[in-house]
Parts: sequence; C-alpha cells; structure tokens
Amino acid sequence: DGVEINFISASAIIHAVETGEVDTVIGFPTDHYPDVRDIENVEWLGAIDHGYSYLGFKMGEWDTENERVIYEPDDYKMGDVNLRKAMWHALDLDTVGEKFYHGLRWKAPSVITPSHAGWHHENLDVPEYDPDEAIRILDEAGYEDIDGDGLRETPEGEPLEINYAAMSGGDVAEPLNNYYIQQWRAVGLNVTLLHNRLHEPTSFYAMVQYDEPDVDIFSAGFGLGQDVDPSGTYGVDAYHNFSRYESEENTRLLDSGNSQEALDVDYRMSVYKEWQELMIEDIPVIPLFYSTNVRPL
Repeated sequence: DGVEINFISASAIIHAVETGEVDTVIGFPTDHYPDVRDIENVEWLGAIDHGYSYLGFKMGEWDTENERVIYEPDDYKMGDVNLRKAMWHALDLDTVGEKFYHGLRWKAPSVITPSHAGWHHENLDVPEYDPDEAIRILDEAGYEDIDGDGLRETPEGEPLEINYAAMSGGDVAEPLNNYYIQQWRAVGLNVTLLHNRLHEPTSFYAMVQYDEPDVDIFSAGFGLGQDVDPSGTYGVDAYHNFSRYESEENTRLLDSGNSQEALDVDYRMSVYKEWQELMIEDIPVIPLFYSTNVRPL
C-alpha cells in the first residue's frame, strides 16, 4: 500500500534493526555493523562502494581567475615525492582495514575502484607497509634528526612540522587518525592535527577547498560516477583536484582518455591503467580504502 521512510539517528539504528522497527536501512553506518551482524532476524547484503578514501598532499593552489590548478611543489612542505612515499610506507593499511573497519574497508592501491570492473588496475606496484624502507627513504632524501629530539628536520635543516587536517564523525575517527600520526612519528616525522583537533565536515572542506595555508596534508574521500573518467578530480582544470597537482603526463593521459581514440574501449582502458601507474609514481594522494556498503533486510 505504500512505503514509509524515516530518518533515524545513528545511535538509534541498532535498536531499530534489532526490534524489526524498520525493514531495511539505506546508508547503514558501517561502524555499527559488528554490533548487529549476528542478529537472527536480519540478512545482510553488501556491495562495493563507488568511492574511496585518500590522503591528500597540498602542493599548490586554485587560480580562481583562470579556473585551473597552480602546481608549485617547490613552495610546499609536501612537494618532495620522497617524503610522500615514506609516509605511505609508514602506514599498515591492511591491519587498519581489519581492526578499525572489521574488513568492510580494505587497502586501496588505486584511485579507480574495483567497482569499475575492467578499468581498475589490479597489479599496481604500490608502496607496502615497511617502516624501515620509510626511514631509508627519508635518510637518503636528507630528512635527518639534526637536534637529537627524535624528529626530522628538512633537508635545509629547518624544523619540519606537518599540519594534518582530518574530519570528525564516527567512532573510529579519533583513534584512526591518532594511529596515522603515531606511525609517522615512529619514522621521525612530526605530524600534528591541525588546530589540535578533528574538524566537522563543513569547516574541514572549507579549509581544503579554499587552500587554507596551514593545511599540509588532509584525509578525505571521493565518490565516483558511472563514468570512470578521473579528470574531474585530478585534471588541471578540476576544482576538486584538492592536492592542486598537475603534470604534462597527467594532462596528456586524461585528455587521451576523453579523445576520439578513446571510443575504442580497449584503448581507453590502456590509457587509464597507464594513468593509475603515474599516480603511484607521482603520489599526489595516497589511496587509503575501498569500502563495502551493507544493508540489513
């Protein structure tokens, strides 16, 4: 006879599912899944989400007048790819997915998700969890602990404090971001939460979008559409390219993916697989996690 839709707070969802008050939940918060997954009167469905989470490195700003990225890595703390690669090696993302997300999120090697079957590059050579390798890379790149306080300075001998912007929300936000900071500190990098706290999403995205100068790195997420084309998030004229990254090769590949030749699907697939390899080489972002959406029935 009809469908009734109710908005329920996250704290009340578990009770609503357990008592049968609702028949299904759209947008079920995965943080609560472990608490209700064994309820007898519920069947769980899952699907790979079209989005991914990532860690972004600020390396430029947005040119409002010309509507394009101004990529100036030499002027930013995170402009050295060796520093970015070392930070990737310092994170045990497999364990994070298992312990923090109960297997509903898992390590993402690429910014093209496996939900785009055929386009996702399954054999990327990504930096694996290896703190010793992170230390080696930092040492060779000149990031040394000059004053003996256990924290590294820049190759020029200046203090290196990396400001990390992250969002509040959910039960795991605080311990997860504390873990990241702990891991980076273990390899000698002084990373601190921006303003010493997590930020609610509106203020967080305002700082990231408007290139707040104090933001050096940030963690966020992108939801992808049906078209695999990544130029809307990594193109030189993409406002949502929040790292403000560009390169001639990046532009060439993104243009090729939308060219006349790209009407040939095999050609387009090869272009985007090459582009995914470029993202691992240049590391404008660290892909963090893919996720599974769950729905109780």
